[in-house]
Amino acid sequence: MKIRIRLHGRGGQGVKTAGRIISTACFLEGHCAEDSPMYGPERRGAPVLSFVRVSDGEPLEERGYIEHPDALVLLDSSSVSRSSPFYGLRTDGLVIINAPLLAPKFAFPSVAFDVSSAALRVLKKDSVSAGAAALACKALGLTSIESLSEAVRMEMNEIGLRPELIERNVELARECFSSVPTVKSFVHAHDPSPTDSNDESSEKLVEIPQMVGLQPIAAIIATGNSRLNETGLWRLTTPRIDYSKCTKCIVCFVYCPDSCITLEPDLTPHIQYENCKGCMICATECPLHAISEERAVPA
Repeated sequence: MKIRIRLHGRGGQGVKTAGRIISTACFLEGHCAEDSPMYGPERRGAPVLSFVRVSDGEPLEERGYIEHPDALVLLDSSSVSRSSPFYGLRTDGLVIINAPLLAPKFAFPSVAFDVSSAALRVLKKDSVSAGAAALACKALGLTSIESLSEAVRMEMNEIGLRPELIERNVELARECFSSVPTVKSFVHAHDPSPTDSNDESSEKLVEIPQMVGLQPIAAIIATGNSRLNETGLWRLTTPRIDYSKCTKCIVCFVYCPDSCITLEPDLTPHIQYENCKGCMICATECPLHAISEERAVPA
């Protein structure tokens, strides 16, 4: 028996770590398991994927992207409307989402839990990797809570968290694990085939040609689209300027790494939210703390 899981989220949410926790927990249960992230868009707020394959003993001979998953784990509810995560999902696939409610209703069996709110309460930050991994392990019947807890400790220790933060992540994982039902048992999973997948939408990999010349670099020669790609959709946090405190020192303008701050003739700064990725460097560098952080997904 095999099960294939595809995780969707944004850079900084712990998509890769969530996949590692699921894979490690399954390994501790005695299953064959592998995980791999999608490399390339390692920028905070950018759409990120991770892939997990689990087998009850049968060798895992597949590698690479999972095009026809048995389950989707959505670490960010905004991905439902912005990145079309359902492509290739089996018609009987399971959707596991970090959200307080299932709205809109999906055409698939679904499990929802507000991991972000639990993380803010337990960890004091919106770090959802351990909680999202716990939802997957429980909803898919992959592991026990003991194996999950040990996997969280192992992976959080691997990335260098302090012991007290590791235990808080374990607490978060155990809370999420206990808050959702088992919907699709791993022991009843079966190998998917392309004919079982959802064909309402599809996504193909685009091959970008490589131009090799005399210079020792590779150049992308495909048509550019950076002006059309509004990276403000990547934003997890939104900077807001309090003009009653702003002295027009233009420090925010100088430090913005993406030139998303413009200046009026009188040097009043304005943030262009279409491409602001919410890195909050402007708030960090503002000498008078006139820029605050608002946790809101942009409309």
